Amino acid sequence: MALFSLSLDILTHTLSGMAAGTVCASLSKRSFGQRALIVLAGTVAGVIPDLDVISLWSGFDETFGKWFGVSVPGREIYFGKFWYSHHAITHSIFGSVVCSLFLALLMLFRKSNRKRFAWIYPISFFLGYQMHLWGDTPTPGSRWEGIMYWYPSSEYIGGWGLTWWWNNYDVFLLLALCIVLNWFVAIARNWIKITWIKFVPTVIFSLCVLTAVISLLNRGDSFNYESYERTSFRDFEQRSLDRQREILGEDLYQMMRNFDESINLNF
Repeated sequence: MALFSLSLDILTHTLSGMAAGTVCASLSKRSFGQRALIVLAGTVAGVIPDLDVISLWSGFDETFGKWFGVSVPGREIYFGKFWYSHHAITHSIFGSVVCSLFLALLMLFRKSNRKRFAWIYPISFFLGYQMHLWGDTPTPGSRWEGIMYWYPSSEYIGGWGLTWWWNNYDVFLLLALCIVLNWFVAIARNWIKITWIKFVPTVIFSLCVLTAVISLLNRGDSFNYESYERTSFRDFEQRSLDRQREILGEDLYQMMRNFDESINLNF
């Protein structure tokens, strides 16, 4: 069984965006199908910030690098501190606003959507995007020392090293639980005609996020590292896995570990 697996990292970001989307959908009076699209907006946004990893693609220099006249190799871009590096503009509130407004403009330009336009879609996208950024702040500072949240300021925030990059199974499970419960509430709204039920997903989401924050704060270790050698990564990875075993118990841990290793989705 391989030690390194990034599959759950991108899936956790995806679920965080989806969870935010369920909250936005619950506050909407639109049909069930339209509320599903609101959730989809948040889900997609949870993935968008990490599209900047394209600079690690082996063909980056011959394609995007050549098209845009970038003389810096893709790998150097990824680990650098350029405004277009990883954890830079795409991991900023500026980036999230621009992408959310772009979605709003796409909706407005579609003639069939003008009469049905609602800000809840770009709002869901914005919050899903933010969930990704906030989810990156507790991870190690690494070469970036956090994320360039306040771009165009070059200041980085986060990089606290409260948890390791990957295998945060407890957070993944909390987000999955939040989504399942909120979907049940969404279905129940068709039969339970109580005004305040629309606020239940917000409460569920808040409790799950709070529990995740408490879990992150109680990892008991600093995961910030100085050495970039593979052996150092293995030590931190194993320490992170040991914490997950303590938090989840052996049976649930093994189930999540097997699930993680079964997904070939490194991102």
